[in-house]
Amino acid sequence: MPDFRTLFDAVPGLYRVLRPDDPKFTIVVANKAYAQATLTNPAEIAGRSLFEVFPDNPDDPHTSGVRNLHASLRQVPATKASHAMAAQR
Repeated sequence: MPDFRTLFDAVPGLYRVLRPDDPKFTIVVANKAYAQATLTNPAEIAGRSLFEVFPDNPDDPHTSGVRNLHASLRQVPATKASHAMAAQR
């Protein structure tokens, strides 16, 4: 039987799995491509809130990335439909 981690790391694209524990959205696992693109270590971000790992820029009073992503993550289970959003800073 194939190892989940090996398969997860082999899929093309950047992936992370989140718990639906709103408002934290805890990171369960991230693949190697995601970790490389976000300059993180999968073992260090697992178990932490998505917004703790990737907070808004405290030096930018006009930032809205966390608010926008939070809204998107809440919309998906509420509507049971995918939601696309622009890249966030």
